[in-house]
Amino acid sequence: MITDFFSKPETIAFSLLAIVYVLGRKYIERKERRTRLISDEEYLASMAAGMNCSEYDLFLVAAKKWHVSILQIEDDFKRYLIAGVLPHYVRDFVRKNRSADGVEKNDKINPGGKLPASWSA
Repeated sequence: MITDFFSKPETIAFSLLAIVYVLGRKYIERKERRTRLISDEEYLASMAAGMNCSEYDLFLVAAKKWHVSILQIEDDFKRYLIAGVLPHYVRDFVRKNRSADGVEKNDKINPGGKLPASWSA
């Protein structure tokens, strides 16, 4: 029964086409992962994981230099959690503390960097 299935030329062609498609997709994804820039939001999460602190703690550290009030920090953090918008002082902090090799861009499981296992979906 299985030999009859693979003896047809259409079946062999379809199987080869499926294999080529899967390999092509993997190649394209790997190439895109190498060239993809990591966003400030992703880097903030990576920094927090690497420093064993929360993103809110990094908001507090970033706000010290800019002399931002605690109420503004809390409002900005809520907006970040809801809409994913980083305030200017956090974006400045992330960009100034970015390291060239701090996040592995070629991580096969998570192209955005290393995050704790509890954060994966």
